[in-house]
Amino acid sequence: MNMTRVLFIITGLEGGGAEKALVNLLRAMDKQTYNISVLVIFGDKKGTDIVDGVTYHTLFGNNHSIVYKIAKHLYLDWHTPALLTYLTRRKVPDYYDVIVSFLEGDSLLYHSFVFDRAQRNISWVHTDLVENHWSARHFVGEDEKKAYSTLNGVVFVSEYAQTQFNKVFHLSENIKQYICPNIINETEIVQKSQELVTDVLKRTFTICSVGRLEEVKGYDMVVEAARILKRQGTDVDFWIIGTGSQEKRLRALIQGAGVDDIVHLLGYKANPYPYMRMADIFQTSSRAEGLPLVFGEAMCLGKPIVATRTIGALTILQDGEYGKIVDMSPSAIAGIITELQMNHSLLAHCGELSRIGKKQFDAQNVLDIVESVLGKNK
Repeated sequence: MNMTRVLFIITGLEGGGAEKALVNLLRAMDKQTYNISVLVIFGDKKGTDIVDGVTYHTLFGNNHSIVYKIAKHLYLDWHTPALLTYLTRRKVPDYYDVIVSFLEGDSLLYHSFVFDRAQRNISWVHTDLVENHWSARHFVGEDEKKAYSTLNGVVFVSEYAQTQFNKVFHLSENIKQYICPNIINETEIVQKSQELVTDVLKRTFTICSVGRLEEVKGYDMVVEAARILKRQGTDVDFWIIGTGSQEKRLRALIQGAGVDDIVHLLGYKANPYPYMRMADIFQTSSRAEGLPLVFGEAMCLGKPIVATRTIGALTILQDGEYGKIVDMSPSAIAGIITELQMNHSLLAHCGELSRIGKKQFDAQNVLDIVESVLGKNK
């Protein structure tokens, strides 16, 4: 049997849910069936999760690279992709059975420069592109639409992500669409969650959040919820793990609300699982979500989950069957936290339901879909 040659393209391999999802997928894929390579656009974001049997290539050292800045400037400001195209094609000189851009934005943009290097081209969509069309800023004019229209297939992590995508991009019926949830490595998560935490002390009822510090994640609502809880005399701590463009603004909001003693920005953690394990509740406050992998990670740890009403939350939590879904407001967030803190039996019940919900991320189910997406040579 000839091995199927697959190239994945992604911005980086550290930090976000899509990046973790790719690492989990790479680990699970059969290396006797697939010859796998990964093009990481920024080498400083490669992370430490290097999977055996996978070949890695780096396009740029980092996003401060002079060559990258010049090439991206020529593309975005002058609509001249020649340098980006040359640099990408130089790193992808070979031909593949399948090339996959595993993320929106830059991953798809660089993929578009090497469409002719594969028999089939596939792209993954992880988010709601109506509410959170963040990828648009990486393209000029109709280039994003053109790139999606040139693919052989598009993979969505949820039905809703597919529905929203199709409101923005109207693709030909010849371009096959798939629904494929992400894989979660439960054994690794539980194992890593046992590591010792030394930078913060659990002193009271604790709510943990993990995600980029961006406006779409709604951490400003968490700060206001903390102010409400503090004002009513509820003793809680919020641990927020992640970095991003909103960090300075969030610190100012925390200071201004007088909650710097209970809202703690802990920064980026290569291993967030011990913090999640120690917390009493795992919370997301997002304004838009596709299919957040972090929900599944919290489920593996049996954490009661509180989430704002996004389609990603409704999908994974099955309309509230596996966790508490609240309106997108600080008062709603504060209200459910108070209820769970005061009702220990409800809190325990939510933890049990969370563990049941993790079954949807079973690796073999996902691999069966991936095999139909990528195909395999006989």
